[in-house]
Amino acid sequence: DIYGDIAGTGFGGAGDGASLKGRGLVSKPKFSNPTNEFGKVVIKITVNKSGQVVKAELVSLYSTNTNQDLVNYALQEAYKFKFNNVASESGSRDNQVGKIIYNFTAH
Repeated sequence: DIYGDIAGTGFGGAGDGASLKGRGLVSKPKFSNPTNEFGKVVIKITVNKSGQVVKAELVSLYSTNTNQDLVNYALQEAYKFKFNNVASESGSRDNQVGKIIYNFTAH
């Protein structure tokens, strides 16, 4: 299941947003655009109890630009996001699914 609104806008007009129900964002990589392309790239993420992103994949249905350079960048950067650790909480799931939305603007 995907938690939250996967078709959302992310944080702000340019940059990225991350959503994982009940989990706080601990750290994220610095956002940049490696191309002169623009548009939204949505990445579905799977996060383990420790807060590490263990799987990332493109959600092309909600992405407005699937340029391979943008997608590869978004996938690579997705693994650098870190969410709060819930390993010690009883009833926490082994893995949770959420999203990262990249809003790329041309330079």
